[in-house]
Amino acid sequence: MKKTGSGVVTTYLVDDRNLTGYAQVVLETINNSAGEQRQYVYGLERLSQYRTLSSAPAETSYYGYDGHGSVRFLTTTSATITDTYDYDAFGNLVNSTGLTPNEFRFAAEQFDFDLGLYYNRARYLNSGTGRFWTMDTNEGFYTEPLSLHHYLYAVDDPVTRVDPSGRTSSAEQLTAAAGEDTIAGAEASNNTLAFRILQALQGRGATFTVVGSASVVIPNFPALASSFEQGEGLVIELQEELFAIRYVTQAVIKGGVANSPWWGVQLFNDAQAAINELALVQEGQQFPNLAEEIIFGVIPRGTQLIVGFVESQGTLSGGAFQIYNAAYELMALNPQMLVGKL
Repeated sequence: MKKTGSGVVTTYLVDDRNLTGYAQVVLETINNSAGEQRQYVYGLERLSQYRTLSSAPAETSYYGYDGHGSVRFLTTTSATITDTYDYDAFGNLVNSTGLTPNEFRFAAEQFDFDLGLYYNRARYLNSGTGRFWTMDTNEGFYTEPLSLHHYLYAVDDPVTRVDPSGRTSSAEQLTAAAGEDTIAGAEASNNTLAFRILQALQGRGATFTVVGSASVVIPNFPALASSFEQGEGLVIELQEELFAIRYVTQAVIKGGVANSPWWGVQLFNDAQAAINELALVQEGQQFPNLAEEIIFGVIPRGTQLIVGFVESQGTLSGGAFQIYNAAYELMALNPQMLVGKL
């Protein structure tokens, strides 16, 4: 994609498959007299900017963040601070030092200097008013009155919440994550398990609110804890429906040893994506061993799930997806709650 501003054309290369869980700019090519390019390196967040010019040596800047996830300073490769940034609650810059070109600031989002707005993917944010430029397509929830205001940023709580997707529900989903207020807070307090779970769910397109940690919310969770990495999971409530595929494989023999049948679940927020994946499973292209049973269905909005990483697998799949009813009776994600057995 590209933009034109003040007679300068900037082209962006965007990666939507990275560890941050959101589409991120990995390369900017700026058609100016300096022949400038900026390359970005990512881990769980943006780590560095590598800037090249046609008439000057290349420069590398490393990002320093606060607990909210906002960029507070830049350093050189020798850890010398070159730039600093201070913001108010809604991201307005109140003080800065340094001259290093940098568009990524409040909540680590990209500031468009031509528009004077932050780019939060689905919508642009005006930090001066604390409002998005356009209306949220999510209707909101009557149990969350502030969600009915379709222009608010982070449901009017920018100190403890963030909204990287530009949708109100994305801000709401960060609350109470295993005792943390935000993903940034989970990471800052070294609650890496909660951080990884939330990032993985966002990468799957799930829209949800976090009820709390499974060990606290569900009295009989210990009976299931051994199936989860670190014996813990998060309880979430879906704010939009998800499409699911559950498959059961037949037993296979590897190296003369018989492996028991196993099952897994994949979640999608797009029906066509689920159908495409289902076709691969049916054709035997997705798994080397044919699935004996395939179930396709919809997990409705309002469903509460226990999510976490499967012990020994390190992935959000299989037995780590559980559903429970009002009586907190644990049930595996199975045909009883999915429809359309094939």
